[in-house]
Amino acid sequence: MFKGSGVAIVTPFCNEKVDFNALEKIMNMHNSAGIDMIIVGGTTGESVSLSIEELRDISVFVKEKKNDSTKLIIGVGKNYLDGSLKLLKMADDVNPDGVMIVCPYYNKPTQDGLYQYFKKISENSRFPIILYNVPGRTASNMNSDTAAKLFHDCENIIAVKEASGDLVQFSEIYQKTSGKVELLSGEDALNYPLMALGGSGVISVVANILPGLVKEMTDAVLDGNHSKGMELHHKLLEISRVLFLETNPIPVKTALVLMGVIKNEFRLPLCPMKADNIEILKDSLRKYELI
Repeated sequence: MFKGSGVAIVTPFCNEKVDFNALEKIMNMHNSAGIDMIIVGGTTGESVSLSIEELRDISVFVKEKKNDSTKLIIGVGKNYLDGSLKLLKMADDVNPDGVMIVCPYYNKPTQDGLYQYFKKISENSRFPIILYNVPGRTASNMNSDTAAKLFHDCENIIAVKEASGDLVQFSEIYQKTSGKVELLSGEDALNYPLMALGGSGVISVVANILPGLVKEMTDAVLDGNHSKGMELHHKLLEISRVLFLETNPIPVKTALVLMGVIKNEFRLPLCPMKADNIEILKDSLRKYELI
């Protein structure tokens, strides 16, 4: 169900409010590229800075503007159960194709705690679920045993977005689920390697500015054309590095500012990019003919 090119879209702001004019420009980019999945309310969308009402309004807007063939996925994860269940209830108003739930951040749960948390959410969800493992943000890692157990025990948990950067863990999840779970790369610099190890697609930051190239790469791998996939992986490698010079989504939003798509506005504690890093970013964007 969740295959191919996915983009975790940024949330554009203007005067401290969501900028829907800029969001329409963003949607036009992704519609033109034929992106397969749009993820609202992920890390790149500054989800922890959005109210429930803002996340609902953004989700409704994206659903109205996206191509019919594009899947809509809403990030509904908080760091406590009741918060996630409230976001899940909000998703009922939007009726997305799926929901993505991040491992609870700050709490540092045990593996048993992660299992019980996700199982309880599964019992309350009528949507297919993508588990989102990103230890660099959450301070805890969902290991392959926990991910596989959740897949086997919960019918609506069908995918895992892996952003641990651990190729062995990714491979173990694949093995322990007999390749049946949909594994999505959450690490742009590893998109091709993870797909080559059995991944079904990516949820990308880079796709915010180069959706066509990311889709071309994922399509090539899914079609079995690994030489083309590898070629495109290397083509995307520099920008995959540059967009993480500072905390995501600062660089990718700055790139969209330089491209004339959004305004240079963040919600604290995120702030504008440092001047010396902007120059590095500009040089890279010129190489990709984006500015």
